[in-house]
Amino acid sequence: MTERLNKTRELTRVINMKLESTGHANDHLTSYDLRQVMNSLDDMHQIMYKLQSSNEIETSRNENMRLKQKVTKLEALLARSCERLRSTNVLKHGLEYQMTGKLTKAAGVLSRARTNLGTSTPATSSRATSLNGDMESC
Repeated sequence: MTERLNKTRELTRVINMKLESTGHANDHLTSYDLRQVMNSLDDMHQIMYKLQSSNEIETSRNENMRLKQKVTKLEALLARSCERLRSTNVLKHGLEYQMTGKLTKAAGVLSRARTNLGTSTPATSSRATSLNGDMESC
């Protein structure tokens, strides 16, 4: 539509120049009407430009709104992920605490067993060498 408007404005200017150059410009009414048409076309062109600009602004607003909604969804997803990460971290620390407690208890039991058995007996030393691959002691 803007292209047609521009083409019409140009044609009107060409007609006006031709009328003025051929001497028909003396007909004051024709020249005046032609100038009015040209002014009206200029006004319509300005209105079309404003409409086009407002459409671009509206498109930009829609795009901005869509991007804001996307950011909001991503923020919610990030918040849920952080909350899951926190709860998993708490669970991990709890398991570490339990494992440390059990390992400490097992170390105490083994230490008492070693103390009760003494430093080393011939039976335990022969087992130790058999685990190293010495088959003669078996």
